[in-house]
Amino acid sequence: MSPFPTRLYGNVSVPDTPLITAALAFSKAHSTPTLHNHMIRSWLFGFILASKLPHLSTRDQELHSLAAILHDVGLDPNPTSPLISTEKCFEVDSANAALTFLSQASEAEKEEWDHHRKQLLWDAIALHAVPHIALHKQPEVVATSLGIAIDLVGPEGPFSKGL
Repeated sequence: MSPFPTRLYGNVSVPDTPLITAALAFSKAHSTPTLHNHMIRSWLFGFILASKLPHLSTRDQELHSLAAILHDVGLDPNPTSPLISTEKCFEVDSANAALTFLSQASEAEKEEWDHHRKQLLWDAIALHAVPHIALHKQPEVVATSLGIAIDLVGPEGPFSKGL
């Protein structure tokens, strides 16, 4: 059971918090429609899969949501975007952008995000394309990576082994 209010999004029950609503707008503003839709599908697939895997039931659902919704914002199509760098890979740019996004949250929302929670968010995003590491981390990291992988390669992809 989620400690957050929920709503149906694409007929999938997901947490419904002001921070998630803001992340959806942030993602849309910093991606192409195709990329934004990939991030949303990854979120929904991650929630569907996590509902079937008991070892993912303890994950922080708001954190999982933000990680999935923001995991590719480092691919912002705007070449002058402050979210992208020339010296880092897009996964790191995306993880850093998620922390930038959090820094713009309300004071009450910021209080909910201690160092550990921020680090988990950063890890889930930065490691999403490195499944041989991500799948051995915390449930939030695993759920994020699996949702993304399902959208990219389908449910029979290499990430499904051992689930």
